[in-house]
Amino acid sequence: MGTLYLGKLRQQVEIDDYALAHVHAVIVAKFRVHEKFILSWEHLQAEHGQDSFWLHPAMELWATFDTHERPHLDRDWLEELMCEANTNGGIIITDEMLARHRLLVLEAAPQLDHALQLTGPA
Repeated sequence: MGTLYLGKLRQQVEIDDYALAHVHAVIVAKFRVHEKFILSWEHLQAEHGQDSFWLHPAMELWATFDTHERPHLDRDWLEELMCEANTNGGIIITDEMLARHRLLVLEAAPQLDHALQLTGPA
């Protein structure tokens, strides 16, 4: 599990490293062009509740990852998150969203292993 720290109050959002890498990449892309947006997350694995945070380029923000390896970023998911960030509701992290993308990673793993066997490690 990685952690995204937001603002001077250091609000913490804990999500798996794969998802965090994608959310972090979108945040960095938005901040580079001085864009602001809302990031919301359900109280993961809880019955109810949601927090929202207004993200802007001048705020303190950092991420910590549990793993040393950079995960492969899924272009489709990045585009999906970027489109969400551009809406009034912003990005909303839900258990369902995380589960859907975890499943896609598991489905793609055998294909990636096969490709690495054919081409060798990068």
